[in-house]
Amino acid sequence: MTANLAPDGHSVKIVSPLSGRVTAQNAALGAFVRTETELFRVSDPRFIRIEAQLTATDATKVKPGDGAILLLPNGGSEQGTVRSVTPALDPQTRTQTVVITPPADLLLAPGETLQVRILAKSSTGPDIVVPEEAIQNLDGRDTVFLRTADGFDIRHVTVGMRSGGRAAIITGLNSGETIATHNAFLLKAEIGKGGGDEE
Repeated sequence: MTANLAPDGHSVKIVSPLSGRVTAQNAALGAFVRTETELFRVSDPRFIRIEAQLTATDATKVKPGDGAILLLPNGGSEQGTVRSVTPALDPQTRTQTVVITPPADLLLAPGETLQVRILAKSSTGPDIVVPEEAIQNLDGRDTVFLRTADGFDIRHVTVGMRSGGRAAIITGLNSGETIATHNAFLLKAEIGKGGGDEE
């Protein structure tokens, strides 16, 4: 990265020792700076990592190579991979740190927070996460509406943890199946009028 500052007609070229994105700018035209002053902060997205804190019990179930679902602040999600698990327990939080590698093309700012769901291969936990609004309650049972060639069918599901507007599906839904999300409540209303067939 190269930057030019030009106060009072003078130009100063600043060259970054590495390629990447500018994630912080502390430089201002005309400002006095010392040799050790940080003017810009540059991050190489190839080396950005995500750190998640787990209890010691949960950390024992996680291994390098396990998958992770990154729940982004904009509501989207991406796939990550567990790089390592620190063996030491933090004496204050009583947690261990799991380091996750995000996709190379995912733009994250250092210090940004997001939710992570780790898919431990040694665990029988859920591996399907859907928007919480996709789940509707019909006759006391959690239900999603499965897309079919003729419309939508009712599919009863078992729901695990709910967090950040998302819910983990433990049973009842297979990977690759398409369900209604934002307008699921409208389908529920139609069921209440007597439409639709229960599966």
